[in-house]
Amino acid sequence: MKKFFSIGEAAKINNISTKTLQHYASIGLIVPRHIAKNGYRYYTYDQFWHLDKIKRYKRLGFSLSEIKTFFDTQSTEIIENHLTDLRTEYREETKRLLNNIKDATWLKDYYNYGTLLSEKTMIYPRTMSERIAVYTTCTPTELVYRADMRLREIVHQHNEIEINLRTPYDYILNIHEMKNGRFVPTHALIELNKFEDCHEYNDHIMQIPQGTYYCFPVFLLSNNPDFSIVNDYIQQIGLDPKFVICSEYQTKLHDLESSPYEVQILF
Repeated sequence: MKKFFSIGEAAKINNISTKTLQHYASIGLIVPRHIAKNGYRYYTYDQFWHLDKIKRYKRLGFSLSEIKTFFDTQSTEIIENHLTDLRTEYREETKRLLNNIKDATWLKDYYNYGTLLSEKTMIYPRTMSERIAVYTTCTPTELVYRADMRLREIVHQHNEIEINLRTPYDYILNIHEMKNGRFVPTHALIELNKFEDCHEYNDHIMQIPQGTYYCFPVFLLSNNPDFSIVNDYIQQIGLDPKFVICSEYQTKLHDLESSPYEVQILF
C-alpha cells in the first residue's frame, strides 16, 4: 500500500487543484503530514477522508473557517448545530425560489396573454377566480395619475415588507359613464400575488369577485378609448353589469398608451 502522495497526486486523486490544496495548507485546514528529507511534502492516504469532508461541507455552504472549527474542536455537536441553522436557511431559500418560479411563470403568462389580447375582435367569456387588491377611490374629476400616485403611497407605506404585486394597475369603471363612452374610474387598484400580504392593508383591501366575466380589449389610456363593442354587447343581451374592471396588459414597456386593457364585465 502506498503511504505518501505528492501534492500533485493528492490533487488528481481527489479531483481538486494543487492551488486549492496549497491554500488549505496555508490556512491550516489540512497540512501535508509527511515532509521528506529533500523538503518535499506529502499527504497520507487517511487525509483523503478529510478532503472528502471538506468538499462535502463546502457543498452544503459552510465556509472554510467554519470547517476548520469543526476539525479543530472535533465536536459533532457543533456540526449538528450548524447543520440545523443551515437547514433552516435552505428551507427559507427554497420557499423564496419556489415563489420566484411561481411569479416568473405568472409574469410569462401575463405577457403572452397581453400579446394575444391585441388580436381579440369579439366579446369572449373568461372565468376568473377571486382576486385580492390594494385600492384607492377616485373622484370623477381628478386626473388618473393623482389616484395612481396615491395608490403608490398606500402600497409602499410598509417599506420593511416585501409585497408581491401583480398587474401594474387595474381600474373599476363607473358603468354609467362607460355606457356614454367615457373612461371614469371609481377605484384604482393593484392586485396582490399572495393573500397573506393583504393583512397589512386592511383599510385598503378589495376582494374582486370570482365568476365568468365577459371581456374585450380597449386601449384605455388613449385619447379616445372605444367602448362601443362593449356597450353594443350590453345592449344586445339586455342585462346591466354588476361590476366592470379594466386590467392592464403591457405589450410595449415604454408606450403604455399603446398597451391594451382588458375590460372585464360581470353580469
